[in-house]
Amino acid sequence: MSNRVVKLKNLGNDIVQIVMEDEENRNAFTEELMQG
Repeated sequence: MSNRVVKLKNLGNDIVQIVMEDEENRNAFTEELMQG
C-alpha cells in the first residue's frame, strides 16, 4: 500500500512502518490524508 500521502513499508519480521505526510498541505488533516 502506498499513495501520495500515506506510505506502508514492510520492514520484515512482521514489522511494518506507516508514514503519513502531506507536505503540500503542511500535514493538515486533509480528506486525502484521512482516507489514506
